[in-house]
Amino acid sequence: MESNTSHWKNDLLQRKQASIFLQNIIDTRNKNSLDKNAICMAIDGDWGTGKSFFIDKWSETLREDGRCVIFFDAWKNDLSDDPLIGFISQINSGLKDWIRKIKGEETVPDKIKSRATQIFTNAAHAIIPLGKEFIKHNAMKYISNEGTQIFANISSNKNADDSNIFELKSEHIEKYFDAALKTHEMQQASIETLTRDLEYIAEGLSFIDIKPPIYIFIDELDRCRPTYAIKLLESIKHIFNAKGICFILATNINQLSQSIKAVYGGSFDGRAYLKRFIDYEYKLNYPDNFSFCAHLFSKSFLSNHPRLFSGITGSEYQDKPSDVLADIANIFQLDLRSINQIFGQVEAAIASISELEEIHCLYIFALAAIMHKNPKIIDELCMGSFKRIPDLDTMISGNGREFIESFRTNQISRITTETTTIKDLIVFYQYISTDLEQSDINSILSEDSRYRRQILQRVYNSKSAHKLIKSYPALLRMAGSLESN
Repeated sequence: MESNTSHWKNDLLQRKQASIFLQNIIDTRNKNSLDKNAICMAIDGDWGTGKSFFIDKWSETLREDGRCVIFFDAWKNDLSDDPLIGFISQINSGLKDWIRKIKGEETVPDKIKSRATQIFTNAAHAIIPLGKEFIKHNAMKYISNEGTQIFANISSNKNADDSNIFELKSEHIEKYFDAALKTHEMQQASIETLTRDLEYIAEGLSFIDIKPPIYIFIDELDRCRPTYAIKLLESIKHIFNAKGICFILATNINQLSQSIKAVYGGSFDGRAYLKRFIDYEYKLNYPDNFSFCAHLFSKSFLSNHPRLFSGITGSEYQDKPSDVLADIANIFQLDLRSINQIFGQVEAAIASISELEEIHCLYIFALAAIMHKNPKIIDELCMGSFKRIPDLDTMISGNGREFIESFRTNQISRITTETTTIKDLIVFYQYISTDLEQSDINSILSEDSRYRRQILQRVYNSKSAHKLIKSYPALLRMAGSLESN
């Protein structure tokens, strides 16, 4: 399989090769004539691993390759009590054009054409509800209204008077159960018919030069109500289990397992339950922080901000703002969700600053990380002027990435080197954010450290620049009161 590169141009988490690998597995499995069932594959990943992006780009690539693809967002359809209504509707929309093409192709056998056109009638019969409301409705054909209510009370575990129960004549009960049994048998027959209809459609695709299977992508399953997710999974297993169909589920397996336990009880093995439905599980690995931060910037207005200064620039290092965020995440040991949270807070803070003003990324991201770790410190920075950040050493791991600076010493004419770290720069930013005496400024400007000189010159080049950098803690504190979902 060759994957279209254009769909993956923003594949900052490097998922393209995984889609090629998985599709080869599916195509090989589908060719196996002995396998009579649908294929069900789960794309498993925690928050931030890019599940939705992955299946979105994979499905786009399949469509462009001419494959039959249906996409169902389970979370958006969670409003319905019955997931099959929305699911059948989406399959109807997705297959309509393909069925039309199959009907119009002369080489397609008449039986396949006929079965393809009957699929949605059979689908409706296959999802006839057999719950209490259905029973209550059909019981009315055979027993009195009063008896129907008694029967409904019994089925819902309500106490009923024994004398009333005997008013239900045995012949009426027999007729009632006979009707329920016939309806159940009809439903089972319709399910088997629907399964065969789907297989005929998948077979019909080969007559119009479309390579099976039919891909049905289901996203956001783990975000749904547990009862909704369970019913949808059981429908996939029992109603749509047809050869030539491949389900791709994007979910968090552990989270979905916990949801299932919430329905069936704490001792229920939700993980084992899911294995009944899923043939393959593919675990999306965590992206490295540099890839993840680049992904965040690619979706943000900050990617086009004209005046973002990383704080780490020079002939050897031309770090992007996203790299600075990754450096901060590494030194403060932030997980992906925490990185996303502090990025959102920095976005909110910067949104209130004029684009004419320069943003010092290293300092503002460091302050956001500090606020995430210990909000009280930001409160202290807002209330007073601190030349050092309180408890910085307890919040960070090591000194962060090192930058080697080369320069001539003042004493003798030779080249020497000095190491500057991320921590050094954070400490320096905090120091110069205070009101320095001119003698302090002159002392820094006489240093050989290119980074410190450059940062100082940018901060003190105007009163507005220095005033702005002093306002970062207050802006971030306000942004921290804003929650984004």
